[in-house]
Amino acid sequence: VALLWMAYEHHGVVLFSGPTGVGKTTLMNAHMPFIPYYDRPISIDEGSREVQLPHETGISLSTRDHESEYKRVTMADLMTEANYLNPDVEVIAEVNTPESFETFAQTLNTGHGVIGTTHAEDVETLVNRVVEQGLPAYLVRELDLVVFPRFVDGERYVGEVVELVGPTAYDALDGEKGRIEKDGTTIHWNRVA
Repeated sequence: VALLWMAYEHHGVVLFSGPTGVGKTTLMNAHMPFIPYYDRPISIDEGSREVQLPHETGISLSTRDHESEYKRVTMADLMTEANYLNPDVEVIAEVNTPESFETFAQTLNTGHGVIGTTHAEDVETLVNRVVEQGLPAYLVRELDLVVFPRFVDGERYVGEVVELVGPTAYDALDGEKGRIEKDGTTIHWNRVA
């Protein structure tokens, strides 16, 4: 928790990743109070509001589907709006559609902190999902930490926390680490906990 708290305070990029029902969104919501109260978090939810921001300065935005195009509100619309609101941290509840992956990728380039959830059980599956959504594998390198919650025998817990590192840091590390080759890109990771 202290490591994640430091990531939130320094506007890091944290992704909670795992299959449906393991508690990704619940865990992410439990961590929202660790975002400093002087920061301005903005959440972007697809469809229904899932993120609970306890901050007085927090703003929650949700997509809206409509048969008339001019009444429709897309993830891209919300990302543009969020940037006008000058956030310190953007929270994207479900990164699981091509549009939400694209929004997540664009948000990484803003310099804001980013927190989100997605469906992938391990780092390799995460890299594959990014590529399947039409984004380059190197996008995964922008993540600071990936938290993999688990649900076993009726209990939810954090199974592992992985950091993504460069090749130099990777070579200097001992312990559980790995690399993934995808589309000419090498992703290096290190299991932190």
